Amino acid sequence: MATNTLGTTQPIFLDLKPLLQRITQKVKTVFHRIHTANQIASERRMLATLNEYQLKDIGLSRSDVYEEVRKGYWDLPTR
Repeated sequence: MATNTLGTTQPIFLDLKPLLQRITQKVKTVFHRIHTANQIASERRMLATLNEYQLKDIGLSRSDVYEEVRKGYWDLPTR
């Protein structure tokens, strides 16, 4: 128990629900970003395996692929 401004002792109840909701949302955002980074890293690895004919078919050159594949794990496209 704590003493309030009137000098009486009353239990203090904190509403933790908004704080827990913000923490939960932040954790979800982090896991979503990790999931997205994993997907993009996988797609970049797959892109690197395409042959010249396949790259030409989708309008990319080997240098385009090199530029994309050399990007870091956290270098994600903007929304």
